[in-house]
Amino acid sequence: MALTGLHHVHLKARDLPGTLAFTSDFGLVEAGRSSDGKVYLRGAGSAAYHVVLESADTSSLAGLAFGVDSREDLQRAISQYSGTRLALSGPGGGEAVQLTDPEGIPVHLVYGVAERKPDPLPDPMIFNQGGNNQPRKGVPQVLPELAPPALFRLGHIGLFVRNFAACDAWYREVLGLLPSDQMWVGQPSNMIGGFYRINRGKEFVDHHTVAMFAFGKSDLHHLSFEVQNSAVQFRSHRWLERKGHKLVWGVGRHIKGSHVFDVWRCPSGYRFETFSDTDLFDADYPVSVYNVSEGADMDAWSDRAAAAYFE
Repeated sequence: MALTGLHHVHLKARDLPGTLAFTSDFGLVEAGRSSDGKVYLRGAGSAAYHVVLESADTSSLAGLAFGVDSREDLQRAISQYSGTRLALSGPGGGEAVQLTDPEGIPVHLVYGVAERKPDPLPDPMIFNQGGNNQPRKGVPQVLPELAPPALFRLGHIGLFVRNFAACDAWYREVLGLLPSDQMWVGQPSNMIGGFYRINRGKEFVDHHTVAMFAFGKSDLHHLSFEVQNSAVQFRSHRWLERKGHKLVWGVGRHIKGSHVFDVWRCPSGYRFETFSDTDLFDADYPVSVYNVSEGADMDAWSDRAAAAYFE
């Protein structure tokens, strides 16, 4: 399957008004509402929307969506994997095929969603580094605003799963994802987690688009949006702090994938993350397999126990 990346995540929210207030401070913008109560949220980039929210008594992951290259990819999902064709009613229209992963989560493949004109972005910051790598001379640094950040795109998600082996096989076989890192406990045959990137051949892509962790439940761990750089993250961290939102972890730097991250929890219980400066690999990059006890540090900048990231 020729995936282009994540398109959107569909979430049921136990506190829709509170979650919308949070997402506005986080940097998401309302792009539209449907007649059946769904709210569509976008970032600053070209995607018509990244998040679909709807009110419910209990928060739950209602579905994931990945973009594909062509209508032929949709037809392949129908003929090879018994997918169901459906229309998309959100901003930008488009069409989709619904599959279901081994955990029972709807997974949509979407095509033809009209893009929007991206918002204008500030010029990139120029960083002086140690030694002779100092390109900014005679010009004072301009710091990002103390405000919601510009979210370029929905980059990746983390999933809790019950049956890791089944999900590993399904996401690799059906969606064509490639493992960048996989972790085991006890013995190498007992895999409990992994980070997976899309397969674009020689094109370089993010270290992971999907992360999966065996955790005895099917749920969303986090959804993560790319921002311009870590300076934006430190400023938006301060902004979210001032707004009284609940911090999970950050600003930190993951060891696997290398990206700088900042994670906050919305009133419906979901973790929203920003990231910057992630590793990029093509399809030829080999998988790293390791004992989870050897890669337990979540943050290169902190001694905090990794368990706090999964609470």
